[in-house]
Amino acid sequence: MEVHGIKLNQRVHSTRLKERILAQFPNMQEHNKGRDILLAFEDDIGDALAKACEYNHDNYAVHLLRAAQIVRRDMFTEGQGFTGSFSDKCQENSVSTLLMTLFSMILEGPSIDSPRQRSASSLTIAQLLKYNSIKHSRS
Repeated sequence: MEVHGIKLNQRVHSTRLKERILAQFPNMQEHNKGRDILLAFEDDIGDALAKACEYNHDNYAVHLLRAAQIVRRDMFTEGQGFTGSFSDKCQENSVSTLLMTLFSMILEGPSIDSPRQRSASSLTIAQLLKYNSIKHSRS
């Protein structure tokens, strides 16, 4: 409403707003989906619901947020420190299995056939991400 130049002194009561919309459009129906209420015209209900279920960017954003939280938590857990010399597997051990699995799945696609081999590209990207990651924003 503010976008259209209407200033409100109080918060809009969503139930009353829904009832007012339904009163203005007699051929409109409400459909409850958990906390959310979908309003659609009777003629277009099938197409509208199919399109709404097909594209749900909010769910994608939540999945990406959770994946980022999991990977960041894993990256910032203290691993093995430098012992003064490099072992034969020091590059492979420099990043976690979780981080390597994520980049292997992004680069090569998901696979359940066999345990993943650590490709050089996945290892390089994982090391670069870990090196450039920070816990708090820079000022």
